[in-house]
Amino acid sequence: MSKGKLIVLEGLDGSGKGTQLALLAERLMNAGHSVWLTREPTDGAIGRLIREGLGDAARFDEATIALLFAADRLAHIAEIRQHLAAGEIVLCDRYVLSSLAYNSQTLTLEWILALNEQADARLHPDLTLYFDLSEQLAMSRIDARGDVHERYETQRQLYQVREMYRMLADVRIADNVHTIDAKETPEIIAENAWQAVQNIL
Repeated sequence: MSKGKLIVLEGLDGSGKGTQLALLAERLMNAGHSVWLTREPTDGAIGRLIREGLGDAARFDEATIALLFAADRLAHIAEIRQHLAAGEIVLCDRYVLSSLAYNSQTLTLEWILALNEQADARLHPDLTLYFDLSEQLAMSRIDARGDVHERYETQRQLYQVREMYRMLADVRIADNVHTIDAKETPEIIAENAWQAVQNIL
């Protein structure tokens, strides 16, 4: 049995990650691959706590959120590894880069890196698809959905998160980051993602 692959999708809220994850999963399954879809925060007990905190900024401070993300991730890695060992392709909506890009807005990048040292030691993605989108377009898409804004969803914060993502894409070599222009049509984005995935299969 061939070893599975971990493919992570990253980007600002509004960048189309969810749409592209579904399209990529369908294409992989049509090509005969076994696929497992997952996300961070997870649907486990710690992940549910994080989701409550993202929607209610008064519930947890930033350091607590960062610690919860790191704990949720370690439990998640054990689950991901089981699917990889079974030869499945794991598609994960967000991973370590999200913590580095978002939590470092108010906490030091060095501390976030230290929190995720165990995750880095245990599992790197085979491919990270980063969907790059301007903060203005991201905010317009978030507003168009009519969702309640979460703690990081202001244009100023999204600008800073995007800048951090772009820096991390250059320096996190082990994550094999492939940047995709997320302002293109969903069809063009999906084709660009597929071409990147072909390189690791």
